[in-house]
Amino acid sequence: MPTAKSVDVNSPTTQLDPEKTHVVTMVTNCGEFKIELDAERNPRTASSFAHLVEEGVYDGTWFHRIVPDFVIQGGDPNADGTGGSGYNIVEPPTCKYRIGTVAMAKTANDPTGNSSSQFYVVIGEDGTDLPPDYAIAGKVSEGNDVIERIARYAPDQASGESPSGVAIIEKASVSSTE
Repeated sequence: MPTAKSVDVNSPTTQLDPEKTHVVTMVTNCGEFKIELDAERNPRTASSFAHLVEEGVYDGTWFHRIVPDFVIQGGDPNADGTGGSGYNIVEPPTCKYRIGTVAMAKTANDPTGNSSSQFYVVIGEDGTDLPPDYAIAGKVSEGNDVIERIARYAPDQASGESPSGVAIIEKASVSSTE
């Protein structure tokens, strides 16, 4: 299981160009998947996500929460579901969650659209019923087979155990094209 790492990142000072396509590549021990960031409809959240990738926040973190037919959640530098980037932004979501949506996790006490570094990927119909409280960074554009592989690490919900396998984000990178 990954260990905690110290992270204290300043919030981004620039926003992604909404006229370009911005893709995050997540290389995991289960394979590679890509996230197309939505800089047009969610500029603050997409820019923050890209900034966290560039700062290496996601490197070496794991998917600490896996719930069948719902979500896989990762991006916690504390490795236990309690950590963040050192800053928060707020941007209310602009559309409904679909399977493959990448949205930012928050606590129940945080305002709608609040985000730090933790994110989740909607993997099932139960996730599409989430209330519109979670800022959207983008959507999985490639590697759905990898997302499904990670989802199979789901723990036995009745026992409350940790995931049955460890899916680690080894390296994340972002690229932009016209």
